[in-house]
Amino acid sequence: MTDEAPARRTAMPRMRVLKDVARLAGVDASTVSRVLRGDDRKPAKAETRDRILQVAQTIGYRPNGVARSLRTRRTEAIALVIPDAANPGFAEIFKG
Repeated sequence: MTDEAPARRTAMPRMRVLKDVARLAGVDASTVSRVLRGDDRKPAKAETRDRILQVAQTIGYRPNGVARSLRTRRTEAIALVIPDAANPGFAEIFKG
């Protein structure tokens, strides 16, 4: 047995989501979504847009690619199947 205290786990910081930006900016999540996507079909007032962008930057908001992929059903990823990963010839082909 040792006299050492068990190591404490440090919690990972919670990922900021679009609803956090909306709550802190005092607007609806759909407004935040439109502003961050640059959707001009129903533009927000300049003051609102600036406030949303400032809040998003301040809290470190970043769009979640996995969530976007689930929503759009597109991954924007390409899979490559190669028979021999150790063969340097394949690397040259993929470089272009």
